[in-house]
Amino acid sequence: KLTMQNFEDAYGEYKILCHEEPIQPLNWLNCCASLRGLKSSYEALRVIKKGSTLHPQHKKIRYALMQCLAETGKLGSAAQMINDELRDCEELNEQLMFNIQFIGEGYKLVESQKLRNYAKAWASNQNKLKNLWADYMKEKKSTTKIRIAYFSQDFCDHPVGRFIRPIIKHHDRDKFEVYCINTGTINDKLTERIRKSSDRWIDITRMNNIEAASLIASHQIDIIVELGGYTGGSRLGVLLYKCAPTQLSYLGYFAPTYIKTIDGWIGDPILFKKNSETHKKSHKQILIDDGYMAYEEEIDARKDRIECKIFRFGTFNHARKLSNETIELFSKLMQVNFQAKLVLKSISFNEEEGRNKILKRLMEYGIKEKDIEILPWVEGRKSHLECYRNIDVALDPFPYGGATTTCEALFMGVPVITLIGRSMVENLSASILKSAGKKQWIADNKEEYIKIATKLMKEGLNTAEKREALSEEIKKSKFGNTKLLTENLEYIYCDEANKSEKQFSREFIKDAASPN
Repeated sequence: KLTMQNFEDAYGEYKILCHEEPIQPLNWLNCCASLRGLKSSYEALRVIKKGSTLHPQHKKIRYALMQCLAETGKLGSAAQMINDELRDCEELNEQLMFNIQFIGEGYKLVESQKLRNYAKAWASNQNKLKNLWADYMKEKKSTTKIRIAYFSQDFCDHPVGRFIRPIIKHHDRDKFEVYCINTGTINDKLTERIRKSSDRWIDITRMNNIEAASLIASHQIDIIVELGGYTGGSRLGVLLYKCAPTQLSYLGYFAPTYIKTIDGWIGDPILFKKNSETHKKSHKQILIDDGYMAYEEEIDARKDRIECKIFRFGTFNHARKLSNETIELFSKLMQVNFQAKLVLKSISFNEEEGRNKILKRLMEYGIKEKDIEILPWVEGRKSHLECYRNIDVALDPFPYGGATTTCEALFMGVPVITLIGRSMVENLSASILKSAGKKQWIADNKEEYIKIATKLMKEGLNTAEKREALSEEIKKSKFGNTKLLTENLEYIYCDEANKSEKQFSREFIKDAASPN
């Protein structure tokens, strides 16, 4: 039931098993996973804490506890667990590695240089064969088309799936053959649409890394584009075997992977401009000047504003992204714009504990309870999108900014204010706003952030007419042009394929000329 995403029934069964067979660690792990699937992060934390007291040495339970602490905003405890795990472990395993990278980079809990060293150590300890692709590339391909493979666990109703499907659809089939390498377990309506849009579908979910790598290499793929980085369910370990002559990172992860078998990292000038030297030196940075993302929304959601005469700022980002610095800035903004309300929406508000926690934090920073509104959880994307009718301006958090929420807000005709940062994870919204033609909403500092918000409030309520106008403007911008983005990606793929072909030819001639 858990693998079939029937989380409610799975939770009911594992809750009983945890009571009847507490000695089995898998019961606690599955009970926690079921609750996370039900968006009950705080209850999942309580369950895994109990499991941890019974099985303090069980690695997977400790890693699940680390994840739950981060998801519920207990970042100090998560950081302490990371330090403890690193001190005690002799060799980084894949799950610990992914947790450290995602939590460490996303919430700035671990220095980038350390993350780079951990990634190198993990990759070097894998039992891998090098350059599997070369054994198959010596044979002539059956086509002159460039074979592109998108590699992801998120070919489903997930932000990555929604962003990548139009790109796959727009690829020029006279020049490219498009593969999808699926590593995920979710199969929904969008999965089937992506499968039909692709030319070849390769499922490696039940294969080990070497089996998967060998199968992929046998298809003589020219370029693999991995879309997951260190997010949950990603199979980066497969790419350590070098299944294609060129392997690139794009879209789904907000930082470098640091591993040598990834040859490049696709982004744009805003995403990469202020990156640290560690980030810049980790991979070749490949720029798309027009912006690295584009957005299409197929759902026709209502854009008219709710009936309310009070101006409403809001953020629909996950509550764990609301750092103390972010809340402090929101508080100063609300003090200047004291007649406004602050509206929040997050999956974590599905639980009373999540709602109470954010209220307490906001009030500790001086925001009055009467000026705070927490929106309830709603089912379905259309209902979610229509929640943007409740706000006039969206406020982006930092250092872990929004991406999907920024796209949704703009599509629904809601301006977004963001603070420029020092890394990709901090500049996702800035990248989106630039390609959408809205650089005026990108703040260089906190004072400017407040000035932009105040200016927008003085312009008056965001009426239905304003929303429709902004939404149409966004659709006509570079950010709304998925075909242009696809063409820019194709230019990159052609360039990379030509370089790798020349490199392979040189190496092949060299090998043929050398005596045995």
